[in-house]
Amino acid sequence: MKTSASFRVAPRLATILSQTYRSSENALKELVDNAWDADAENVNIVLPSIDEPSPIIISDDGSGMTRTEVEQEYLLIADNRRVRRGEVSPRKKRKVKGRKGIGKFAGLVAADVMTLETRARGTLTRLIISKSDLLAAETDLDSIELPLLVEECNPEASGTRIVLDGLNQDLIYPNPGKLKQLLVVDYQREDEFVIGINGDRLAVGDLPGAKVKTAVSTPHGNATMSIVVGEKKLPVRKAGIAIRVEGKIVGDPQFFGLEDDESVPKKLLDRVYGEVEADFLLGSDSVTADWGSFIENSRAYQELKESARAAVFQHLEKECASEINLAKARLQKEINRRLSELPEHRRQFAEKALDRIFRQFFSETQERIAVIVSVALDAFEKDAYWELFREIDETEPGDIEELAKALEKFGLLDIAGMMEQARHRIQFLNSFESLVSKAETKESAVHRIVESNFWLLGRQFSFVASNQTLQGIIDEYLKKKYKGKKAKNRPDLLLADSLRGEHLLIEFKRPSHPLGRKDEAQAQEYRDELSQQLSGKISVLLLGGRRSQRVATQNDNPSIEWKSYKQLISDSRLELEWLLGDLAKSVDGPVQHSNSRRTRSARR
Repeated sequence: MKTSASFRVAPRLATILSQTYRSSENALKELVDNAWDADAENVNIVLPSIDEPSPIIISDDGSGMTRTEVEQEYLLIADNRRVRRGEVSPRKKRKVKGRKGIGKFAGLVAADVMTLETRARGTLTRLIISKSDLLAAETDLDSIELPLLVEECNPEASGTRIVLDGLNQDLIYPNPGKLKQLLVVDYQREDEFVIGINGDRLAVGDLPGAKVKTAVSTPHGNATMSIVVGEKKLPVRKAGIAIRVEGKIVGDPQFFGLEDDESVPKKLLDRVYGEVEADFLLGSDSVTADWGSFIENSRAYQELKESARAAVFQHLEKECASEINLAKARLQKEINRRLSELPEHRRQFAEKALDRIFRQFFSETQERIAVIVSVALDAFEKDAYWELFREIDETEPGDIEELAKALEKFGLLDIAGMMEQARHRIQFLNSFESLVSKAETKESAVHRIVESNFWLLGRQFSFVASNQTLQGIIDEYLKKKYKGKKAKNRPDLLLADSLRGEHLLIEFKRPSHPLGRKDEAQAQEYRDELSQQLSGKISVLLLGGRRSQRVATQNDNPSIEWKSYKQLISDSRLELEWLLGDLAKSVDGPVQHSNSRRTRSARR
């Protein structure tokens, strides 16, 4: 009797492995990664158009492969190249990207036939892999004979060319723009790895985001600068503006001193990527002998930095203004309401202060901005602000030094006021937590507290305002609906509009009450009643003690949120601690700067 068994590998495995790629573009990137591992310096990709259904061609000038390497290494399925040959490439010491050993099947995502032509050490090896032939085979994958041709070639020639024929008509042809966005993240900063797609060299402008290309003029020569401001920080090797001289990047990407400018938000700089092509620096003795960096005291280099700094700042000002206006628009209605409650002589100053806040924090999430602005509006009621505004107003127009001092004091007071309000809210949370920890606390007590402190409901409700007109309609409706003996069962609710324009129904239970399905059903019944009077979405928040252990979360209604008072407090505390930490970082620099200036003044 046979006492052993072995795997049989069906030809369909090749198709299964090729389907691990999410798109044709991802598969083609795998082939480019292979060229990187082979120490190629140039990769050219030709993509077809809908009008011209020609093959896809990827060619490189890397090390190539001999017949033996094709048979024993390339055709070895799931071979870990890193284990076999190390973590870095042999010649250029690049960190190897290939690790799964299935890249050979990447081309079969988009095509039926993949032809590999590779040159190394005087031989050209041509291998043909047909997906339809593999699927038609009745034997195991390792028994299928693939067409292989070997012939002599120029001993100096090396590299690999992959031709993908018989493109899959069920798939959209690879998109050049999408492929560029995939490749530019990994390879845009690489000097010795140039990628061309349909004749266009991969460039920083292929990154997603707001783009601008502008001329930079200096007394020593002219340069061209391309900048991209991403919607978020991209996984590019390093943000900043790189300087190219004769096509080679010299030194590290930089911001030309903008990182020290307090008017430029740091989080905005983290999203800036670009290049300056400044060939004129080569003839001005500005580049070190090893091309590793610039000579700092080179006049031409310093002039370029100054001009580039101004150009980048101008672009960021436009981008910053656009994003600030967008962030403000979402909160403008509530800001206007809060400002209208301030005395007329204070309102204009509060608006200026809010502009400063939006400039500093505009790149945060909408919910976090709402928290910051809410706390700031609370702080504007303090008289310390208006004493400082009076000082600013009374400063003589020509007294620049005094005006600068007053404005600096405003910035510190601005942040300090917000920090004070945040600390007060944390103290409030400590007391509220003590209250909900007592078993005798009634739901009516916590109802009144939450209703007068909407910020407890979380970031998205930091600006919630009770709509009295709407509340009056609901009260009138409920009085008619719940009367007589039924009046005692009238919903105990808070109705509010969130930032998203939705309604929120909160069902309060006492802090010692474990939330269960009966509470959920009761809240759902109230919502059904309200839906007859209201249009739009009504979300439900159940507030009480801990969740009953007998209630399974997988059966929850997604439009009803369950939350304990302790969880509500914990979430609010985390948000405020984040705000305090971020504000502390903002105030450290100005405080130190202010102190050092006062020290110098004392010495004089």
